[in-house]
Amino acid sequence: MGSSSTRIRLSARTLSALGSGLGLARWFPLEEEWVLEQAQNRTGLTDWGDDAFREPLGLLLAEARRVEPPLLGRIGMLETLLRAVANRMRVRDALRRDPEIAAIHVASPVFVIGLRGTGFRALHRLLASLPGLRGLRFWETLHPAPPLEGERDTRIRDARDLLRVGGWLAPELAAMDRMEPEAVDECWPLFFPTFQVPSVAVRNDVPAYAQWLWRQDARPAYRWLASALRLLLRQGPREQLVLAAPDHLWFLDALLEVFTDANVVWVHRDPAACVAVTARVATLTRRTVAGRADPTEVGPGVAERVALGLWRAMGTRRSGDTRFVDVAHADLVRDPVRVARAVAEGFELPWTDAHEKAARAWAAASGAIPVPTASPAEYAVDPEAWMERFSAYRERFGVPEEALAPK
Repeated sequence: MGSSSTRIRLSARTLSALGSGLGLARWFPLEEEWVLEQAQNRTGLTDWGDDAFREPLGLLLAEARRVEPPLLGRIGMLETLLRAVANRMRVRDALRRDPEIAAIHVASPVFVIGLRGTGFRALHRLLASLPGLRGLRFWETLHPAPPLEGERDTRIRDARDLLRVGGWLAPELAAMDRMEPEAVDECWPLFFPTFQVPSVAVRNDVPAYAQWLWRQDARPAYRWLASALRLLLRQGPREQLVLAAPDHLWFLDALLEVFTDANVVWVHRDPAACVAVTARVATLTRRTVAGRADPTEVGPGVAERVALGLWRAMGTRRSGDTRFVDVAHADLVRDPVRVARAVAEGFELPWTDAHEKAARAWAAASGAIPVPTASPAEYAVDPEAWMERFSAYRERFGVPEEALAPK
């Protein structure tokens, strides 16, 4: 008897094969006009603003046609793109109906950045548990706009349903991080309505889209993020936001220009280890979307894109910039409360008995911070070559080499 994840994956493949045999794919065309029309039908709205998003939308759809995903992957991809366009119109509509939102200041947000496998997610959730700091819950990143007039608010339920479907289609991916609709999560889904999303470029087989993305001025995407954050602050506590995503590495210059009073926590770990972890995530993602993925083909491309993110972030950051606090992965694993205290001190944030108590309560409830590992060799990544390539990064931030997982 195979594992439950194997049985689930086979069931999904069987359904996709059955759907393809019945010709159901024709009901879900990978065409731009279909996505736009469905988003308008779903929302009853027509104003999506300027057409800048249509070029990357078209690129992603062209990449999907090239890959020819199975039925379930096709439906999942289209739903993601459709939701992005719908959110674009919903957010614009909410901003139009409530002009006071534009006056809300996103004050001194804390951004936690780092590669996959550094533990930045754990630190983000720890900081978000502190008094006076607010993280974004998964359902908020998925549905930032309030319901339209006459609609029921089903955003939490919809997020829960999406996670259930994701757990069924990609159990191994879901097991890497047990997500809940009301748990604090990364902010990168808020970029989707702009279609400038580094996580999409890193995780998926979309080379033409990735080449387009790296050439873009990301300031409009960060201005969109600021608008979405104002909208969320309008709906909930107006506390200092703490946000997190690896995506900010690629466009750190735009982040600092748009959020001029931002504080940035950068979590560091041996990049060779992080490349392997990221390649594992990308392989599982591509198997879910495209139905197949060869780890040895995924790894080298992921390594190049990870390296690009590090180089761009290093090029943006200036020596002595007080907007940054650096955190070593090993220190975070060893004593997360001490790290949180150091972050607060570095940014001159309050640290009272209540903050200490909240941090210790989070640490006790969460248990040991996981240290994800994966074998570089499994993903055709030469550890020695990449250790040399990342040597400037390790030297600048004092990042030690790790003993990497064997194949």
